Amino acid sequence: VQVCDISPEAFRFVLRYIYGGEAPNAGDVLRMGKDLIIAAYRFGVMGLKTDVERSMIESCAVDVSNCVDIVIFSDEHHLPLLKEHAISYLVARSRDVLNTEAARKLKESPTLVHEIMLALAGKSDVGNSLMQNQDVSSQWRGATGQKKSSKRKQKQKNALVQMIKRARHEKKGINKCQ
Repeated sequence: VQVCDISPEAFRFVLRYIYGGEAPNAGDVLRMGKDLIIAAYRFGVMGLKTDVERSMIESCAVDVSNCVDIVIFSDEHHLPLLKEHAISYLVARSRDVLNTEAARKLKESPTLVHEIMLALAGKSDVGNSLMQNQDVSSQWRGATGQKKSSKRKQKQKNALVQMIKRARHEKKGINKCQ
């Protein structure tokens, strides 16, 4: 049997999980977490998928450089906990994250931009669930230096609105060419 699109190492982890209940350690998850999730999803091993998702959250694998990629990946692969964690991180460090090159990828998904806008505005469960946890929110506020001012929040919302408008405009331009 030939298995395509999955690394042999990820496939071995799936087999070890199925037959021995052996979950990958934190180092393995950091090194090849996405591959493990893809393999677990493909073969319907939801327990492994959930274990890897939880391990990625616990290992604080989300940072400024990969936050947008993790939001997109978790949305595509139905990882609600990881998505919530990454969006919460994005909200807490929005200035830094939205100034990265990767943030341009968001314009390809107006739905995600909408979710992020709601989280920034504090009107979604994603943004609110993190802020209810005082330890984490104070830790992230400390990392950013201060609480967000309302002017700064408004500026960030305006930037996201402009990004959505540009994405819709580009999409209309593409549709006209077809």
